[in-house]
Amino acid sequence: MELSETNNMVRIPYNIKTSLFRLKLHCSTKLSPLSFFVTVIFILGGCNTTTTETTKKVEISVEDRKWMGKFFSDLLFEEQGVFTLFEDKPMVMTLLYYYTKEEMQTFYDALPESVKKETQSAVYDYAENWDKWERTKELFPIEKYLFAKRCISPDRKLFLGCFVNIAETALAIQENYEDFRRVVGTDFHPLQEVLNIGDESSVFWDKVLKNHALQGILLGFGKRNAYLFQWMAEGNSEKEEQFIEQSLLYNISDKNPFYGTATVENFAIPVFRHYASEENNKLLEKYKQQREKIRSIYKGRDCLEVTLHQLTSS
Repeated sequence: MELSETNNMVRIPYNIKTSLFRLKLHCSTKLSPLSFFVTVIFILGGCNTTTTETTKKVEISVEDRKWMGKFFSDLLFEEQGVFTLFEDKPMVMTLLYYYTKEEMQTFYDALPESVKKETQSAVYDYAENWDKWERTKELFPIEKYLFAKRCISPDRKLFLGCFVNIAETALAIQENYEDFRRVVGTDFHPLQEVLNIGDESSVFWDKVLKNHALQGILLGFGKRNAYLFQWMAEGNSEKEEQFIEQSLLYNISDKNPFYGTATVENFAIPVFRHYASEENNKLLEKYKQQREKIRSIYKGRDCLEVTLHQLTSS
C-alpha cells in the first residue's frame, strides 16, 4: 500500500484495532511515532453541512462549514467527545500528528505484515482542522469548554488534543484530590489547573498525563477500571500483570465502536476496558442512556448548528 496526496490532505493507512483503554498513552518522550501510527483511528464521514439555520452570533461561510463539520464529526462521534459536550464525561484526549507523507510511509513500511493486512486508507485532515478551529474559536463566545493542544513527542510532530468540559473536569479532580496530589506531589487548586491545561510548562499536567489511572478518571472510564488498567499496563512484576490479565474478568465497553464509520446516528459510547462489577454495569448503562438522549437532540437537525449552540450556551 502506498501513500498518496489528495487536495493537500495525506491519505494514510490506519489499523482498525486500537488500544483497549482507547488512549493508551504515556504522553512522554517514550511514545514513538510508530506506536502512535498503530493505534490512531480516523473517521471517514462528517456532520451535515447544510445551512438550514444560521448560527446566532457568527455567520459561517459554506467553505468553513465543510471543514468545521468534518472536524466536529471527528471529535464528537469518532472520539466520543459528544459525551463531554452534552453530558458528564470530563474530557476527551485525541492524537494530532504532523508527519509528512514520506515519514508516514516509513512508519507504514516498518509495520509487521500481519498489521499491514488489517489497515485501511482514510483522508487524515483532523490535525489541520483542529488548527483551523484554534484560529476560529475566538469568534464564538465559548465559556464552559476548553480546547488545548500539548506536545508529546521530542520532534514536536505529535500532539495531544484535549477537549475539556471545565466544570466536570475540575469536579472529577476534586473528587479524587488525594489521588492527584499523590502523583503531583503538592497541593493545588483543581479549577485553576484545568484552566491551565494548555500551558505546556505546567508541571501538574505533565505528571497527570503520564499516569494511566489519572487519565482514566479524567476520561470518564471509572476509577476502578483506571487503576486496574494501570496495574496491568505498568506492573512492576509479571505476577501483577498476569493476575489482572488472567484472573479478573474484563470486557470492552462497546464492541461495535464504529471506527472509521461513526456518524451522528451511529456512534459508540466511550470505549475502554472494564472489569466486572455492579459499579461498571451502572456506568455502562449511564453512557447508553446518554447516547440515546444525544441522538434525540441531533435528530432531524443541522449537526453543526446544534454543536455550536451547545458550545456557546451559558
